[in-house]
Amino acid sequence: MKAMRIHAYSDTLQEPLRFDDVPEPKPGPGDLLVRVKAIGVNPIDLSIRRGLPNYVAGLKLPHLVGSECSGEVAACGEGVKNFAPGDRVFAYCPKREAYAEYTLIEARAAARMPQSMTFSQGATLAVAFQTAWHALVIQAKAGPGEAVLVQGGAGGVGIATIQLARALGCQVITTVSSEEKAAFCRSHGAQAAVNYRQEDFSARCKEFTGGRGVDVIVELAACDNFDKDLDAIATRGRIVLVG
Repeated sequence: MKAMRIHAYSDTLQEPLRFDDVPEPKPGPGDLLVRVKAIGVNPIDLSIRRGLPNYVAGLKLPHLVGSECSGEVAACGEGVKNFAPGDRVFAYCPKREAYAEYTLIEARAAARMPQSMTFSQGATLAVAFQTAWHALVIQAKAGPGEAVLVQGGAGGVGIATIQLARALGCQVITTVSSEEKAAFCRSHGAQAAVNYRQEDFSARCKEFTGGRGVDVIVELAACDNFDKDLDAIATRGRIVLVG
């Protein structure tokens, strides 16, 4: 099969990935062999391409890359009961081997896609949307009517958090670095967008909530924002740090 592999690391990402012929993997117990239809490109993938030590420890060049994908189940390993060949799935790829015609996925890391969803849409779900869901629902336990600040709403996790928050019935304000990004976030459901380069987001959060402060902050850049987050949060509010 064909696969895109890293042959050399590059701080500037100038070293291209190469299409190589590699053996098609065989599913072991609990695995799915997925025929890849679409992939997501993540910051994790770029960190691997740069050769950052925390991401490439134990890897030997050349190697594959890719943290999430969507596709069709080609074969199921022993013990897999909830999937069958032909199922449309999206999946997180902990082995980082999604940039290939076929990849192995642990069945527990995959989920079925509705027929109404395209493979391109499905390939965005495993990392960004699961991260957003964990932050907003599992950790913050955000609910209808609450005000949510999404720090850095125009990124993958940010835009996923905005959409999930609105689906939960929350009021959403987000921070961005340009008017173009503000328009993008508003088009995905944010009711207010603050250019943090020009305005004090904590003051805008107070304005947005009638002086009370937001109930939940999903913080994607705590090293830059945490002090002001404390000014923006309501009494007994929740701040969830991501990344």
